Amino acid sequence: MIKQITIVALLGLLAACGGEEKIEPTSSSSSSSSSSSSSSSSSSSSSSSSSSGQPDVAAGQADYIKHCQGCHGNTGANGSFPMKRDTLSRDDMLRAIDTTMPNNESYKCEGSCAVNVTAYIFEELRVNGPAQAACDVRQVGKTYFRRLSAAEYNNSVHDLLGLNQSYGDFILPVERAGYISAGAELGDFSEFDAYDAAAAKIAKDAIQNSNVIKPLVNANSGARIFIREFLQKAFRRPITQAEDDRYFKLFDSGRKSGGRAVGFEWLLNGILASPNFIYHIEKGDPAKITENGLTPLTTYERANRLAYFLTGSLPDELLAEAAKNNQLQTAEQIRAQAKRLINTPKGKEQMVHFVMQWLGIETTNDEDIARLDDFDPGKNMVSHLSQSVEHMVRAVIDSGPNATFKELLTSKIYYVNKSLADSWGVGSSPDNITFTAFEMESEPRIGLLNHPAVLGLHSSDEFASATLRGEFLLSHLVCRSIPIPDDDLMSMFPDIPTPLATDRETLTLLHSADGACKTCHEVLDPAGFAFEIFDRTGRYRTMQELIPGQPAEVDSSGSIEVDQTVFNFNNSAELAAILADSEQVQQCIARNIFRFALARYEKPLIDDCSFEQHKIALPSTGATIADMFVELAVTDTFLYFDGVENFSYTQQ
Repeated sequence: MIKQITIVALLGLLAACGGEEKIEPTSSSSSSSSSSSSSSSSSSSSSSSSSSGQPDVAAGQADYIKHCQGCHGNTGANGSFPMKRDTLSRDDMLRAIDTTMPNNESYKCEGSCAVNVTAYIFEELRVNGPAQAACDVRQVGKTYFRRLSAAEYNNSVHDLLGLNQSYGDFILPVERAGYISAGAELGDFSEFDAYDAAAAKIAKDAIQNSNVIKPLVNANSGARIFIREFLQKAFRRPITQAEDDRYFKLFDSGRKSGGRAVGFEWLLNGILASPNFIYHIEKGDPAKITENGLTPLTTYERANRLAYFLTGSLPDELLAEAAKNNQLQTAEQIRAQAKRLINTPKGKEQMVHFVMQWLGIETTNDEDIARLDDFDPGKNMVSHLSQSVEHMVRAVIDSGPNATFKELLTSKIYYVNKSLADSWGVGSSPDNITFTAFEMESEPRIGLLNHPAVLGLHSSDEFASATLRGEFLLSHLVCRSIPIPDDDLMSMFPDIPTPLATDRETLTLLHSADGACKTCHEVLDPAGFAFEIFDRTGRYRTMQELIPGQPAEVDSSGSIEVDQTVFNFNNSAELAAILADSEQVQQCIARNIFRFALARYEKPLIDDCSFEQHKIALPSTGATIADMFVELAVTDTFLYFDGVENFSYTQQ
């Protein structure tokens, strides 16, 4: 009976959200994510080609006339895109042209064409073209139909019933845009057996252990009021009279079958297996649709988004009350709630989870674990390293309201337990439970990027890979991705009959052998060379001995382009200081928070004005971590709805 209610509710929910009840669960939302990822790679390829030589503005003008002028006019006045040049960064415009233009036929102008057209727009039309407001029409990207993630599920059960056990482990993590906390993908009907089993277990545990339920089991009244209030909290919205009646009938059937305990058990099972609890339901308020077809989220949907983005759980009493009283309408009202939430213990934990996933620590796989265990095999080193990073991140976040990403990149305070202290040969701790702080003085090591966990994670199995470390740095801090080479390119690597003196010499030989490799590695390797002073497990070194008896000095100098300037550095500490003061890095982190919050990559053009809103609200560098979260919550993309990505759904 309970499962029948669940399936009927799901079918109605899918119909309301635009799903097609067809056979075959296709997750085109997944393909959409892949497409975004692929687009990102494509744009980066163009970006890298632009850095290998000067753009040709004259060629850009010719390509603009050929591909763009028909829609946008000879000065760019006839369409919105070129006029956005005053708010789009050069990299953003390049990405947009490379992946969406002309008229969604990007194959006609990608690579060098996109680079040259971007240069023409910025260097000619920007000067000579007429001015026009770039963000006068509100645009937002489509969302995904998402379930609660495992963490969100467990947190919600705890907040509803006070149960601390982990019940959501059956929900497989789905990585969207590099993050798993953003929510799980749409599943097929077979998965509802697992949801039903979890709901049944929670219901049984609640009868025995929940201080919310036990008093009601032993009482003679109060069920009807409890059901109404509990439903509203679990579904995160007002309930209908039909829902109230349906779930009371479910309780009453159980009560008649085996008493009040059975009644509450059936009731909880039905509620927690309902799609209204399991899914993030966002449809907006159709009565308030805007002139260009966007729908503002209802106050309850805004409360739901705020709560799960900023605390990883359902709305607390104050936020639910604000939604009920229609007090989530203005930016000031939403900002006030967001500031309150992000500074709660749950909010601080959510910021920690973001940073851990941004670094890749919370998404390690079996290969990563094997590599990190090289520190000290068999002694649970992966867990120790992860906890060390978490202590470092939490210390910065707990340091006060002015905690910034700059501090995360430049802090000299690291944390070790006994195993890490022994392995690194620094600091001290009495046991593996206690993590103690120490300041790194003997090594040029500062910030998260130089933490052994991060360095070990972004290395190869054989050596400290400047390429992998450079790719991580550029993609996660500069938002510039380099495409992964195919097997044909990999086969072009020359044989090296005898080892060279250092890893750097080896990489330089490998990556300069062919022009196809050289184009990307001229960007990747100079950034990654900063970390050559650390071996593949993140230990500090000044010398390397690849040839027995012939130690060679390690060279960690390199260069990186940020903020349209090429910076040279001598080691990773100098690089960290450069990145900490970069506006481009701060904007890239903002993009990553966006992906964490909305479970998707940003869409060129469509989301750009929301990024501009976010950028205007913050100082150019040194924004607090909390404020970067808060200001995203008042952007158009966060507060409006333009439908869900297409998907079809089929009952097997």
